[in-house]
Amino acid sequence: MKKYYLSALAALSFASSVFAGNPDDYFGAIWPTAAQYCPIDTVEADGTIYPVSQYQALAALYGNTYGGDGRTTFGVPNLRGKMPIGTGPLPGTSYTIQRGDKVGQETSTLTQSTFHTHIATFTRSSSTNPITVNIPVSANTNGNLPAPDSTHNTMAGTSGGPGGAAMWANTMTNPVNINGVTTSGGTGTGTVSVGITGTAAPTAVTTIPPQLGVRFCITTSGTWPENPND
Repeated sequence: MKKYYLSALAALSFASSVFAGNPDDYFGAIWPTAAQYCPIDTVEADGTIYPVSQYQALAALYGNTYGGDGRTTFGVPNLRGKMPIGTGPLPGTSYTIQRGDKVGQETSTLTQSTFHTHIATFTRSSSTNPITVNIPVSANTNGNLPAPDSTHNTMAGTSGGPGGAAMWANTMTNPVNINGVTTSGGTGTGTVSVGITGTAAPTAVTTIPPQLGVRFCITTSGTWPENPND
């Protein structure tokens, strides 16, 4: 019973190590902490370039994937303000994520070419749609004037001249409102079609989901991760 208890305790300690992070973790493992600093035997995943001589095991695992020349210097992943993404095919694209690839963007700039406009065109159901204008004419009276004004604004019959009155001109002076003028038009239906114009369709705008800032630490002293393919 005591042996079983010790075995279970050891297994629990190992599991806690893997998920919480401590010096017994694998070299190069990255794990989050809510503390103000990364503990001893770890460095922050902040993109720093280190001498290979300072962390030889870590340099052997990372190479120059995350910066440095891979011979005298090497870089660690930079997870400040970023989210990690698994390697492999990127859904919805023909792109495959490799170690060290940087994808995505925090903002998207919208330009005039990003948008498009719609033009509405009205098409009548028939080729003609006449409008009738009705202008009433008053009887001839002695008080009529040769030109309308604000009080004489109704057309009237005239007895002027054997050939009729010269009542049409090619210019308009002192226009006044003519009383009693009405219009009427035929009723009909038509269709409105909307066409798409523009040089580009709207571009998707990147959004950042709700997130919480924590610190990511990299194990620099621990267990060497054996490659199962070796």
